Amino acid sequence: MKTIIEKREFIREVDVDKKNDFLFELLHNNERLMARFEEFVKDYDPLASTTKRKLNPLAFEDELIETYEAFKEGLSELDFTEVTPRYKHLQQSETSTESKTKADIAQFEAKEFYGAWQSDFLYEISSGYIYQALAMVYGMMAAAIEAEITDPEHFLGKSANKFFISLLTEDLQSLITNYFEVGETDPKDVLTITDITLNFVKKHNIGIINHYLPFFENVVTSPELADSIITKLKDNVVPVIVIPELTDLLTSRTGKVAEWRSAMESIFPENYKMTLKLLNYYYNHAPEEFDHMAMNAFKRYSLKIEDFIENKIKQGSPLYCQLWLAKASESKSFSDYSEARKYITKEESINFAKEQEDIDFKLQILTNEKAWDEILIMAKSKQSANLLHKLLPIIVEYHPDDCYQILKNNIVHLFRHQRHREGYVKLAQYLKFGQTILENNKQMEDLIVHYQDLSQKLPALKDELKNYGL
Repeated sequence: MKTIIEKREFIREVDVDKKNDFLFELLHNNERLMARFEEFVKDYDPLASTTKRKLNPLAFEDELIETYEAFKEGLSELDFTEVTPRYKHLQQSETSTESKTKADIAQFEAKEFYGAWQSDFLYEISSGYIYQALAMVYGMMAAAIEAEITDPEHFLGKSANKFFISLLTEDLQSLITNYFEVGETDPKDVLTITDITLNFVKKHNIGIINHYLPFFENVVTSPELADSIITKLKDNVVPVIVIPELTDLLTSRTGKVAEWRSAMESIFPENYKMTLKLLNYYYNHAPEEFDHMAMNAFKRYSLKIEDFIENKIKQGSPLYCQLWLAKASESKSFSDYSEARKYITKEESINFAKEQEDIDFKLQILTNEKAWDEILIMAKSKQSANLLHKLLPIIVEYHPDDCYQILKNNIVHLFRHQRHREGYVKLAQYLKFGQTILENNKQMEDLIVHYQDLSQKLPALKDELKNYGL
């Protein structure tokens, strides 16, 4: 299979007579192509080649579908599993391994592949077939979204598809900016293209239409046209959540604020960008709704919307407290927690502490709240055996008997189930720890004596008790 570059070179090398013979055979058996050729000859004016030719709906639809299929096939044939320099200028500059990384080479080859297609729609533009160029870019964009591109090492970035989408987005924006001046496209043509586009994306992925947003941004300039397109979207049962930005654009340009608000509320808070836009509307035009809606958004996005809401909420409000608690949870900062603590209850503070995974931060809050019973509950948990050195010193003053019992239970468990040197080390550590925090506690002293007596027949235990001064 020849590459596109090789095909182009081959075509250029064929003499004119052979091309004419081939063109005749091709056209007289294909009425659609013949009609296109006749239109081209009739309208061709080399002095005005960049004048936009009229929209041919059938040609637009055919171009869209055919370009999609061909470009998708080409993308699917790309394989960047292994890349090596194929061109002399890459092989001879310094050395290939030093001057070009594999990613550089892969991206060069990807752009070369894209460049061959790009030259096709640029040729359409130069010939005045602006709508055909638009159809080509539309088809290529859809293919770039759906194609399976082999790039296991991610030489083209995190997503090979996004690499090509980025190139196409730039070209689409340029095409729209240069050849679809604001307000100068016939609304009938806009509606026709919308119909064709909707029929196409419904057969593939309705979300593809989001990538055609630049077209609508430039050509939809009247409330009537915006309303007409909205009607078409509704008739085709296109969910707002799938096309949030297009819905935002169209409903905004109808001038009907209530309709825009209703559309945005229907997808709130699922789309982040539209969520911020709606919240901004509430802040400026419906402040009585802002705190409630912002709280719902905060539950969805947490600190992601911190910068947006921080200066818009009232100090001491529920959302203000939630914001500072979220910041504290992330930063483990007691000062962040303290800002929220000014406005929340002790119970709320304790519940917040219980949610924290960082044990030191959790204990800092519980200690500040003098929540000794909560710390005791933690200490009694089997999962906290390795945390007793942190937990018990905090509560021993308030729950000495409980602390003794917790230590005793762990020591008894060790002696029963870990009768080996490592287990004796832990047992001796517990006894020494108990002696330290339960100073002059007769129960603790008796427990130490008990294990000292047992150690007389257990040399390893006796050694470990001695190592810890017991």
